[in-house]
Amino acid sequence: MCNIYHKNESVFLNAYGYLNNATYLNDSSICKVNKTSKFDLASVTKIFISTLILHAITKKEFKLSSKIIKLLPAFFRKQKLRSLLESVTVEELLTHSSGLIAWYPFYAQKDKDFFDILGNILNEELPKDTVYSDLNFMLLGKLLEHVYQMDLADIIKQEYVKLFNMSSLSYGPIIPSNVAATEFGNQTEIKMCEKRNISFSEWRPTDKAILGEVNDGNCYYYFSGQSGHAGLFANAEDVVKLGRLYLQKGVWNGEEFISQELVEKSMEELGKNRGLGWDLSDLFPYGCGHTGFTGPSMWVVPENEIVVVTLTNRLNVENPKSINEFRKKLHQIVIDEFIV
Repeated sequence: MCNIYHKNESVFLNAYGYLNNATYLNDSSICKVNKTSKFDLASVTKIFISTLILHAITKKEFKLSSKIIKLLPAFFRKQKLRSLLESVTVEELLTHSSGLIAWYPFYAQKDKDFFDILGNILNEELPKDTVYSDLNFMLLGKLLEHVYQMDLADIIKQEYVKLFNMSSLSYGPIIPSNVAATEFGNQTEIKMCEKRNISFSEWRPTDKAILGEVNDGNCYYYFSGQSGHAGLFANAEDVVKLGRLYLQKGVWNGEEFISQELVEKSMEELGKNRGLGWDLSDLFPYGCGHTGFTGPSMWVVPENEIVVVTLTNRLNVENPKSINEFRKKLHQIVIDEFIV
């Protein structure tokens, strides 16, 4: 599904293909994608979370320079974890420059506290380098829950569903009708765990496509479907609304949701192609964007008033592969039509 928004109107919205590509499994439940179909947003969830963080900063709940251990003191009980993260700021979490490792299957220790596991898996010293890490946004999700004193699903309802009228947006599980299926079990993460010699015995079956449940293993098995790094479902129209907020310099329905200064800073290159949540790599030749493991992407070009949202279920095939070349070709078509 693709939705292209340009200068206050949707200039292209169309749907292609099937919600569940299960032909080789003789599955009779195949149906076509339509313009209201919902997709697992995977890491595009991070932009919804980073936007809420910028909203909280606008409301003066904390600052970009605030230290995460001072914002969440009750959670950093162990001295080792406090020492490791004592200098990590909100901005470093947003820009993936905290030094946290890229990934760890927290579900392998699912009965243990998140912060206890975090302290056990980190090295004695965090390298001050930019490493794209789900752990950064797991912590930002915890921060939002602390500030709002409610879980992430309720925060999403309060701030997005009601204020922005994003009626399709929610954490899973969701009713599986008109939802794109993803991977056939967590085959990718099974291999990732095997490579690390980490055992886990509760995998979803690999002969059945994941449908209406979040694909990401940590979000599904450990965080019960709600996390700062993954878990949201939505249709293309509602994801476009988030991009439109940035075109409108942080204002929605006449009210400031994010300060203009923060909106502009969020889309600046702040180190190794990272903004405040945003990706500024060559996949997005103008402006900025973000992709998700299951196949979605959002691209925002404020100077040309463009938002492009592409939702795919690239994992719902026998042999998943990268779709970055497809994304680049699509983006070039948009550039040729609306920018050059």
